[in-house]
Amino acid sequence: LQQVSLLKSTAESVDSCCLLTLAIVDEAKQANADGTFLGQTWRELLQNTGLSCEDLWEQGRYTLSSARLFPVVPTEELASLTPSTSSLALLWVDYAAASRDEPVSAKKMKLDLWRRRWGELFRNAQRLSLTEISSCADVGAELEWQDAVAAETNVLRTKQLLLEHGDQPIGHILQDEVRKGRMGLLDIFDEVASDAATPLDVAARALAQIAEVLAAFAGTQGGLRSGSARNPQWRHALMHLASQDPTSRKEEIGR
Repeated sequence: LQQVSLLKSTAESVDSCCLLTLAIVDEAKQANADGTFLGQTWRELLQNTGLSCEDLWEQGRYTLSSARLFPVVPTEELASLTPSTSSLALLWVDYAAASRDEPVSAKKMKLDLWRRRWGELFRNAQRLSLTEISSCADVGAELEWQDAVAAETNVLRTKQLLLEHGDQPIGHILQDEVRKGRMGLLDIFDEVASDAATPLDVAARALAQIAEVLAAFAGTQGGLRSGSARNPQWRHALMHLASQDPTSRKEEIGR
């Protein structure tokens, strides 16, 4: 699955996208007439879905690259999906699930339900082929999305390393986030350090990483770094941080 943002035309007022649904084997022959879609030949696909060649191709060679398979939907529609809702963009996900190897009777029933649910909607929808998607993809939006995914991945990985793999380094993640100007790690360090269930050694490491992040952002502009242990203003807070009382620790972290 891959969500691809599309460039807006002058007549459009909302962001739109396509959800590419492909099998690994499809890409090797996407420009060939004997190619596949979701691992199925075109004959199998048309037979199972009740679609015709005219539904997928206007003219020319019958290839995956030129088949208008992917409905255009508002980006907000995909973002607001819940387990109890669906979208036209997910019709091929539903089809792949219905096509799994099962008892023949169950498979036939699921494919029949798919045709009833999606067949006419698919025919009437605005759809694009892989070739068309590649020419109107919003590259800037795609890069922003990839950056957001990378940031979220770094945050989740950092929390996992802190809580479950205390012997593993996290400096490389910190450096990556600082290099890209992202400060999301500070929130996760605060969360871990202030959680009453966090072991003291892990909380201490989280606090030390906050200092590392701030120092990395400051670079050479922050002056000499020194510890807080000798600072009278920090003694009370450090005493509570070392306390076994979770409430005291959380209060001091929040200050």
